[in-house]
Amino acid sequence: MKIRTLYKNILIFTFLLLIITACSTNNGFLKVSLKEVEVPENIKNRFGQSKIINFVKEDTLNYSFENDMIKVNWIPLQKQILFSLKNKTKHSLKIIWDQAVFVDINGLSHRLIHSSINFNNRNNPQPPTVVVKNSRVNEAIIPVNNVRFVNSYWVKSNLIKVNRKSNSEKILDNYIGKTIKILLPLEIQDTINEYIFTFEIYDFTIPDNREKDDNRKI
Repeated sequence: MKIRTLYKNILIFTFLLLIITACSTNNGFLKVSLKEVEVPENIKNRFGQSKIINFVKEDTLNYSFENDMIKVNWIPLQKQILFSLKNKTKHSLKIIWDQAVFVDINGLSHRLIHSSINFNNRNNPQPPTVVVKNSRVNEAIIPVNNVRFVNSYWVKSNLIKVNRKSNSEKILDNYIGKTIKILLPLEIQDTINEYIFTFEIYDFTIPDNREKDDNRKI
């Protein structure tokens, strides 16, 4: 009788272990880094060469792009991307949100929503954000289609969709090296300049408590 009970407990333990292992894959997420930035030719001529810098702030890897017009710090998270944009010029500039785009790993373009917009108004036109000279703005962005209202709560989907049944090795093979893009249109002196920021997937990780909080501010 004891042997049967022991055998039964072993089967239950094995079953639970398989469930826990499967769930651990679902709790992981893909890490991305800022690979390159496409800048309009007229901006290169007017505001000089640009540079990309990686740095760690509060145990979080940040990515910074800078030229003589703007400085942008990026923090890509699982469900949204945080950024801080500084206007380095002597003129006000505008972020033209209705022309901003998120391009997923399959090359599909999606309209963006930013943190100053109530989710109830996510499908409405978004007024531009004015960034006064020598000032900055902090924002979080997410594709509009990634926001859903479920059981009285707003739910945000992951920026990069991963097959929930895939293990870590398969995820690495299928996703490493793929890219997502952010098109950020910036208007200065009545001219709209399209900056395209390309982020490349470089790792898959199981987050610790600090990385799980996807509601952080930059």
